[in-house]
Amino acid sequence: MIKIKKMITLIGLLLVLSGCTVDYTVVISENNIKENIYVVDNVLENRNKDDIKNFYNLWYPVYNEDMIIESYNEKYDDVSYYNKSELNDIGNGYIYSYQYNHDINDYKNSMIWNYAFDNKSIIENNKRILISTSKGLNFFRDNTVLSSIKINIKTDYVVQNNNADIVNEGIYTWEFTKDNYMNKNIYIDIDKTKKISDEEEIITDPVEEEPEDKGSDFSLYYICGGLALFVIVLIILFKLKKQFR
Repeated sequence: MIKIKKMITLIGLLLVLSGCTVDYTVVISENNIKENIYVVDNVLENRNKDDIKNFYNLWYPVYNEDMIIESYNEKYDDVSYYNKSELNDIGNGYIYSYQYNHDINDYKNSMIWNYAFDNKSIIENNKRILISTSKGLNFFRDNTVLSSIKINIKTDYVVQNNNADIVNEGIYTWEFTKDNYMNKNIYIDIDKTKKISDEEEIITDPVEEEPEDKGSDFSLYYICGGLALFVIVLIILFKLKKQFR
């Protein structure tokens, strides 16, 4: 393989295409990180569906050490490549995606992770996974067309701390834009000893008991009370009558 000088990532190449929207997601499980790049690739004035197909048919290396190759048109035996989904025709373009399953210790060697931020760290042991980055997403520095990109981290573990913009059903989302990317970073602290399913309490509706029919009891109570009061009044009147004789 002949090495080239400039490092270009898959997301970087996709974002050059202004007709694309890209959703980047990593799914963290026990010992793995699954990388998923979801692409909606639309036709542009100077880019037709054949151009999109040609771009899709290229091969993109996963790891930093493998990406400096001579041609993306060829697939080399000793290089790890992203797995591509089928093209889904949406009329004015295509939807497709790229996936790769990393051992949790190998993800830090991926080309996207290495390119995205100047300073980054993944600390992983039996109890926690701590991911942190510096501010400044490099995709914006090299692309004046890009307006926004979402980075998602999904996990079924309990997250102790994070600075995500949106949290929804175990998905932590950071929304980077050309206006905020220099002031935004990623921080997430994951507790590997607890899963979300373990934290959820099973809430059941209380069993409604049939209300007792106390109508007759109340009626009897009022009748007895009224009779007792009537008797007391009669006794008082009787005594008063005797005093005034």
